[in-house]
Amino acid sequence: MTCFGVVILLICCINKKNQEKMNELDLKYNQLLLEVADFKNELISSDIFETMKDKFIN
Repeated sequence: MTCFGVVILLICCINKKNQEKMNELDLKYNQLLLEVADFKNELISSDIFETMKDKFIN
């Protein structure tokens, strides 16, 4: 294998590793978004939110 072939192979391996890490990060980001949405829904449906909303709006 030539030096050029080794470089191409190395780039492909690095690219694959980076893609795997990006997929992991995307999954974690999406899970965080779901958790934030769930928290927001719980907060909006709670009595505390209604009480605070009434205090600040009225």
